[in-house]
Amino acid sequence: MTVLVPLLLATSLAGCTVGPDFVPPAAPSVGGYTAGVLPATSSAKISGRAAQRFVSGMDVPGDWWRLFHSRQIDAFVAEAIANHPDLQSAKAALRQALREGEPGHG
Repeated sequence: MTVLVPLLLATSLAGCTVGPDFVPPAAPSVGGYTAGVLPATSSAKISGRAAQRFVSGMDVPGDWWRLFHSRQIDAFVAEAIANHPDLQSAKAALRQALREGEPGHG
């Protein structure tokens, strides 16, 4: 208790050091994550090997997973959509899976 009171007092007083006339600094004047143009990445030593480019203002397609050109991912997404045609059924399936994963459930 003798250590706690001085610690709380010091913390309380430290909060007053800014003063009532404090003005927060202005936000940086950049329109994106970086001030300049984003560079391209170096090419990878894998299939495709193309360097990645960052295109500012480009919209991500609704079927973004197709950009991976993977039959497995396409099949997984198709199965998920077929088995859960709306958000409510997907949430219900997820709740059921979480319940089954809890201890005491088979």
